[in-house]
Amino acid sequence: MLLADVAHFPKPESANLSSRTQNPMAKRRGNPNWGKPEPIGPVVPTVTSFEQITKEFKLPPDQYIRSTRLREWARRNKNSKYIPEALLEAWGFEIESTL
Repeated sequence: MLLADVAHFPKPESANLSSRTQNPMAKRRGNPNWGKPEPIGPVVPTVTSFEQITKEFKLPPDQYIRSTRLREWARRNKNSKYIPEALLEAWGFEIESTL
């Protein structure tokens, strides 16, 4: 193949520097909001499943340890739901660590 034959092949898009100016909708790379602060919104409190279940069982905090219903729920959910560590220790439960 001769050098003259190569000149007849079309140039790739990246070789043509003016293609960006010809196509204003060319895809831009990166995050355009990089370095800009994120908008600060209101802090929305979240309710844990433990708090939901204690409300459902109508238990005040001083009755958590004595509640058999709460203890059974905690036994079933100790590895997937938030349960205060002090309660788990008081009941003698061991937690499966995923770390």
